[in-house]
Amino acid sequence: MKTKLSDKCIMHLVKLLQVALISGTDIVDHLRMMQLVYDVQTSMLELDGEYETIFEQSIEKMLAEIEVQQGKDAEV
Repeated sequence: MKTKLSDKCIMHLVKLLQVALISGTDIVDHLRMMQLVYDVQTSMLELDGEYETIFEQSIEKMLAEIEVQQGKDAEV
C-alpha cells in the first residue's frame, strides 16, 4: 500500500523545522513527537487532531513567554 503526506502535514514539517531552528533544538526530537493518522478516503497521512491542538497551544505559550521576556528586557 502506498501513501503520501497531506499538504497540511508537509506544512507542519516546515513549522517543526522553523521551531527547531529558532529554539536551537534538535529537529529529530520534534519529528519523534509528531503524531499522524491514516485517512482511508484520501490514502494520505494526516496530522492527529489532538496532537495538532497541543502543538498550536505550545507555540502560543512560547510566543507569550517571548513577549513577557521582551517586556522585562525593555524595562532594564
